[in-house]
Amino acid sequence: MDLNPEKPPRPERPLGVTILAIWFGFTNGLLPIFGAIGLFLRGEGQVRLGTVASLGLAGLIVFAAIGAFRGSDFSRLGLIITLTLQFSITAFNQLLLTVNPALPQDQRLAAYGVALRMGFWALVVSWYFLRSQTIRFYRYTRHSPSP
Repeated sequence: MDLNPEKPPRPERPLGVTILAIWFGFTNGLLPIFGAIGLFLRGEGQVRLGTVASLGLAGLIVFAAIGAFRGSDFSRLGLIITLTLQFSITAFNQLLLTVNPALPQDQRLAAYGVALRMGFWALVVSWYFLRSQTIRFYRYTRHSPSP
C-alpha cells in the first residue's frame, strides 16, 4: 500500500475567477481608495465616519480579491460578502434618492437604474463564486484523503 500516492494537480484557475477578481479588486477596491486620496490631497475631502467605513470596505475588497485570485476559499467568501455589502449599500442609497420630491424625474430614473445594476452585479458575483465548478478550484487540497 502506497502511503504517499501522487497527488492530483490543482484545477486550473477558472477564467471567470481571474476576470472578476481583477475587475472588482480594481473598480470597487483600488479606484475608490485612489479617488479618496486624490480628494484629500486637493483639500476637498472630509474625514467622516462614512468615508472611513467605505474606504475600509474598499480595502477589504482589495485584499479579498487578491486572495480569491490566488485560490483562497476564505477570500472567495470574503469577496462575496464585501461586494454584496457594497452593492447593497449603493443600491439602498440610490433608492433613498428616489423618495426625494425635489429630485428631477430624469435623475430619479438614473437612481433606479443604478440600484438595479447593483442588484444585478450582486447576483452575478454570488452565482459565479458559489457555482460547483468554481468551488472545486477553491476547495482543492494538496493533502491526500485519509484511507
